[in-house]
Amino acid sequence: MGMRREGQPERRVELRSEVGPARSTNEAPEGAVSAEGVEGRSWREGNALQRTRVRTQSRVTLLPHLQRVREAAQHDKRARFTALLHHVDAAALARAFRRLKRNASAGVDGETVATYEQHVERNLHALCERVHTGRYRPLPVRRVFISKADGGRVKLKTLNEEAKRRRHTPVRDQHRWLCQVLRGHYAYFGLPSNFRALQAFAYHVRRIWFRALYRRSQRRLTGAAFDALLARFPLPKPRITHPCLA
Repeated sequence: MGMRREGQPERRVELRSEVGPARSTNEAPEGAVSAEGVEGRSWREGNALQRTRVRTQSRVTLLPHLQRVREAAQHDKRARFTALLHHVDAAALARAFRRLKRNASAGVDGETVATYEQHVERNLHALCERVHTGRYRPLPVRRVFISKADGGRVKLKTLNEEAKRRRHTPVRDQHRWLCQVLRGHYAYFGLPSNFRALQAFAYHVRRIWFRALYRRSQRRLTGAAFDALLARFPLPKPRITHPCLA
């Protein structure tokens, strides 16, 4: 140990520090040739291929200018971008159009992907012009309802069973739960053409709550006592949440 035989070159061991700039396998100093360069591909081309490669299907490769915006947002979480409209050009709209599902349903204007694609270049340039001049106003999303065989009875039946199960819980908790149910129903079905249906649903919810409290104890709840309870714990009234989808 510590001795070397004659005729053999001396081996030198280089100690590498664990702290320092890390390089990838494709990187090489300027003027040097890597193993990939011997095979016919330079190290710069290898890095370019790595940068454009998408690791998973959910990730999308960003363009250089969008990548810089992303890096700036990651560097400063409180940064506010006030001028990003110049990134929305015809090419960006074309990329967004290519990501649409070909079998997507038509919107509120009746436009489908197939009809829009017939004059896609003209439509995208017109859309880009409206966006930059401030004349573009997005249309509301069209909501499609799937009718059930029993209509709304399925939900009322489930609601009645849940009210029976909760009838021995505090009244304040029951009221909080029913308010969540009604607000969610109004938020989903709140169309101008459904206002009478919303009123009917609110009426049935009040009846379900009255029956659950009526069977709560041997002291039967009267209508006047239930009205006083509603004055103390009022239920949300029907309201239109989608006025533009009439």
